[in-house]
Amino acid sequence: TVNSNSSWKITISGGVATIQAQAGASTMILYNVSSPRFSCYKSTSNAVQTVSIFRKEGGGAVVVEADPLTEFSEYGVVLDGRQRFYEAGTDQFCRQYATGSDVLTYTIMNPSTKEQIEISGYSTSMRKGDSATISVIWRIGLNQILKGSWKLTLVREDGPKVWLSDGKGGGVIIKK
Repeated sequence: TVNSNSSWKITISGGVATIQAQAGASTMILYNVSSPRFSCYKSTSNAVQTVSIFRKEGGGAVVVEADPLTEFSEYGVVLDGRQRFYEAGTDQFCRQYATGSDVLTYTIMNPSTKEQIEISGYSTSMRKGDSATISVIWRIGLNQILKGSWKLTLVREDGPKVWLSDGKGGGVIIKK
């Protein structure tokens, strides 16, 4: 709290949040563009803009757009008309960090078929809406099934999982 103009009392009852200004007549929560800050004001102006407040879904999950990729729940790949997801009890999944950077590499493996999918380029500093070039190499034995780089956007984080989408229903699901 800087002063009473930047102070609110927030109460939550039955899943409803009530935000009450503590500044007397200045009761509108607005954002001041000229002096970057949220505060209570009596009215809007060119320098003071309205604020939208959103709610996260239960369990801390972020509300996401209707993206076909988010229909999948296991780690894997949906790109160029091909798809492959981790199969519990069959595959061995491992997570591997690239050295000296924040960029990670993930591998889904099936030792019995010598199958390997490497997904790299995700950074732990990414947040919903951030984009990155993600490289994918999918091999079974010596046969290459898929190889390339795609610009993917982080569309959802849920616990240890991250959904990175191409905006056309394709993308990857990896472990943080």
